[in-house]
This record gives sequence, C-alpha cells and structure tokens, in this order.
Amino acid sequence: MLTLAVGSRSEKERETFMTDCKRLIEVAFPLKQASLDSVHEKNVRHGHISTLHIWPARRPLAACRAALIATLLPDPGNPEERKRLLEKIGGTVVQKVEKKKIGDKTVDVIRDETVGGILHWGRESNPDMEWFRQEIRKAYGGRAPKVLDPFAGGGAIPLEAMRLGCDVTAGDINPVAWFILKCTLEYPQKLAGQHRPLPKFALESPEFMETFFKSTGKLTKKQLERNLDTVQRKLFPPPDVDLSWHVRAWGWWVLREARRDLAKFYPTYAEFEPLSGATQLDTSGIPGV
Repeated sequence: MLTLAVGSRSEKERETFMTDCKRLIEVAFPLKQASLDSVHEKNVRHGHISTLHIWPARRPLAACRAALIATLLPDPGNPEERKRLLEKIGGTVVQKVEKKKIGDKTVDVIRDETVGGILHWGRESNPDMEWFRQEIRKAYGGRAPKVLDPFAGGGAIPLEAMRLGCDVTAGDINPVAWFILKCTLEYPQKLAGQHRPLPKFALESPEFMETFFKSTGKLTKKQLERNLDTVQRKLFPPPDVDLSWHVRAWGWWVLREARRDLAKFYPTYAEFEPLSGATQLDTSGIPGV
C-alpha cells in the first residue's frame, strides 16, 4: 500500500492538482524495461537489500523505482515528451545474441536487455537520478512529497522513495519487517560515515580479524601475522571501522552462536562446533543409528 501527500498546498490547490493533473502512470509505464531489469535483479547477490534478511514477496527495486517515478511525476501531455520521459526512466530495449552450450552443441540465444535508463541494477547512481529528484520537487511546489507505506515489509518501496528525495514514513505490524526497515532505512542514514571500535568478541577472534586485515589491502604473510599479534596482545588501539564491518561482526557472532546451539541437535553442525561427551546427541533410540 502506498499513499502520497501533496506537500503543503491549500485544499483547493490539492484538489485541482490531483484531479486535473494526470500522473504518468495513468497514461503510460515502461513495463517491458521494468520487467527485464526486475528479472535481472533477482540474480544479484552482492550489495542487495535482499541479502540483509529473507523476506517473502520482496518487491524488486527496479519495479518500485519505476512505479514511484511514474506515480509522482505528471504526464507530459504529448506523445513525444512522454516517450522521452519513459526512455529516461527505463532506457530502450535491445536484443543481444549470446552463445550458450546445450549438450554437445553451441547455439545462439537471443535475449532482451535494457540500455540506458535508471532501473537496471547498478544504475541507481546514474546522474539522471538527481534530475528525477528535482523534477519531482518541481511537481510538488518545490517541496519533497510525503510517501507513506504502512505495510512496508522488506522496505523496497520506502527505500526507493528515499532515493528519489521523498519524505518517507514506513511501518509494518510484523516485528521482523519492522526490524528490517530499521536496518535498511534508518540505521544507515544515522550512522553513515561514522567509525567505531569493533566489539570485543571480534577483536579476540583471529579468524574474523584475519578477514578484516586482508580486506585492507595486499599483505604478506608476515605482515598479517604481525597485525594479528598486535591486536591480540593489545599493543596498539584497535582500528575503528564503519557500519559495514559492524554488520559483518554481529552477523558472524549470530552465526557462531547458532552453530553452537544447534550442534547437539543436528550432527551436521558438529564440523563447526565439535561435540563434547556431555553434549553428544543421544541416538540410542533412533532406528538404524
């Protein structure tokens, strides 16, 4: 569910604005482009908000971005301007020939893809995004329109509304969804650019710190060992890190604790957390074990 508010106009102005000025989505929509880029996005793993937490019925960001822009912007009123605006949103569709091996044969496979536009994954940093932000503000009297999503779920709609410069309010009655929204929309905004010390459990873990030091650049084996020894012996203050490393640290902690708790119930996990005699799973009553 998505609700739009028309800035701080008078009642008469709001009524005229919403009744006399058709939105782009009422006349046209870059459906083909949004569909192609949404399908492509489903295969993205690195950096996508879907990797933060699984959420059922998660909406593709490309589709949400297209729907929001087409809802927020008025229809230009003539076919040529409308076509130009649609292409600026979704780009153009072209056919690409790829070689694909099927059995012992290599065949040509023709598939559609988009060129240009701002819907394809990775194009959200396109300079055209700023153009859309300004056009949206112009359509609302120079103010950021208010967008309300009371059942925001995984947060795709409010995230894209924020990218478009809107004043966003999002919520959900599901506590898991509420926490995903906090981690997706609120914490990154509050903590962007801040650096804080890693938690103690991360500093005490050679495994985690090795991963951290390797990410800082190419280190020789000796340099890596020296850095780890420095942290373990507390010779120098530990490095302060940004939000992404705190997310990695606490994700690693949750995974470690879950493996420890599950090891005695699921023998597969014993390779991560070796079982002691006291915690061995009693399989005497299980047939065939």
